[in-house]
Amino acid sequence: MKENTYWDKNCGKLYQYNETKAIDEVCNLIIKNCESVFEASCGSGIIPTVLRKKGFKGKYVGSDYCQVFLTGAKENNPTEEFIEVDLSQPIPLLDNSFDCCVVNHGLEYVYPYELALSELKRIATKFIFLVFWIDFTEKDLIRFNEQGSWQVNYYSRQKFYATLKKLNLEPIVSHLINNNGKINYLYIFNLWKK
Repeated sequence: MKENTYWDKNCGKLYQYNETKAIDEVCNLIIKNCESVFEASCGSGIIPTVLRKKGFKGKYVGSDYCQVFLTGAKENNPTEEFIEVDLSQPIPLLDNSFDCCVVNHGLEYVYPYELALSELKRIATKFIFLVFWIDFTEKDLIRFNEQGSWQVNYYSRQKFYATLKKLNLEPIVSHLINNNGKINYLYIFNLWKK
């Protein structure tokens, strides 16, 4: 296996997770500014793997609503805590309980996503990091279906920004990151509570 590549064999397919420039940037910012991290939609657990490899000593809690991904994340990171969380529902964590919340390629599967963003804002005291692997284009919604295949909800950039405005979330960083020809979209929200 290539270095910095992680595989999840639990979904009946091989899913490859690479350390990307977006993940690297998010992890570096977490290490410099945060002592606790809640990750929603953790997938196979690449964020805690990279954080620990870079020397992060703080608290990490990961979540996903898909059991196969939680199983893979636990196998890849046996010392970390993982909980089942569906981002379309309230998140069972206390207000202001983590320095930051991260969603690395997960919000694309949540619709409506206003509750998810509101919950992340409620939980985080310093930052929210959102990474999208795809651009915003509106299509049909749905998530992991009974046949076991992914159907991604794509929503318009205009609607996304309208939701951010409604929730009083303004990104301090919003830029594209080129990962060997694949574009990631990184949004960073500064929430420092005074």
